[in-house]
Amino acid sequence: MSSFKTFVLLSVLLVGAGTVSAQSEPAPKTPPAASANSSVQSPVTRADLQKFMAVRADEKTALGDSFSSLQTIFDDVRKGNNPSFLQVTGALRQIGGSVGDARAAQKTALGQQNLSSARFRFIRSQINRALGIPSFDLNKVLSKLKGGDFSDLGSTVSTDADPQTKALIEPSRSDLLETAPLGLLGL
Repeated sequence: MSSFKTFVLLSVLLVGAGTVSAQSEPAPKTPPAASANSSVQSPVTRADLQKFMAVRADEKTALGDSFSSLQTIFDDVRKGNNPSFLQVTGALRQIGGSVGDARAAQKTALGQQNLSSARFRFIRSQINRALGIPSFDLNKVLSKLKGGDFSDLGSTVSTDADPQTKALIEPSRSDLLETAPLGLLGL
């Protein structure tokens, strides 16, 4: 199995682990609704990058010590290694309810940063492309997998990146790669 297919399958497993919700305080400020498609999909700015990094830092903090197991799996997949079943189940066990905490932290941080979830997802997609991290439409992948279709999961891979976004993120590349494993959880 290719490392991308492994990445997709792990993402599906790990996102599925996030269906457990944790009790938490409601977000002090609700993220704004996405206004027009044009503003959601406008080019990533330095301010967007800073907001994105602030949200990611809060998500990582919410995961606490369990982030390290997620990091290990992500690193293995990026190196082309297939994590073992024991690694994945161990990570799922370690992450457990922390995923709900990370989702709550994301919601709170989006409100604090005055960032809609749609805009955040677009920024994440652009940053991942610029970092060379495959992105995919998780809903399409989940639908295919639920239907037992494991063929052509790579068809949704897109690593083409806007040159301006590549240049924008370059000074923050190592910090962005450090939090990139959060994407395995759909964060």
